Amino acid sequence: MPLQSGHVGLSDKALLKLDFELPIKRKALLSDNSGWKSYDISIQAEVSSSSFTFDLSVGVDYSSTCPCSASLARQLLQEKFSADFTTRETVSVSEVEGW
Repeated sequence: MPLQSGHVGLSDKALLKLDFELPIKRKALLSDNSGWKSYDISIQAEVSSSSFTFDLSVGVDYSSTCPCSASLARQLLQEKFSADFTTRETVSVSEVEGW
């Protein structure tokens, strides 16, 4: 008797779930250098007598190395600081730290 015939009728579903990191070598934006970046991957598949589902998710971290992004962030901080303290001639160090 084959092994699988002894399991007939025990279940009508199957589930497979895989979670892992996928390392991918990526080229730098402005140089000829490259480096490894890992992405979180999750795969889940489920089958039953009446349905099949498959889910795939990939985690992608965002970070900007664009010099323009830093410049824009500084500009926004400067505008917010000016708006918050526009009526003041001087501001103390502790107020700036708290801000």
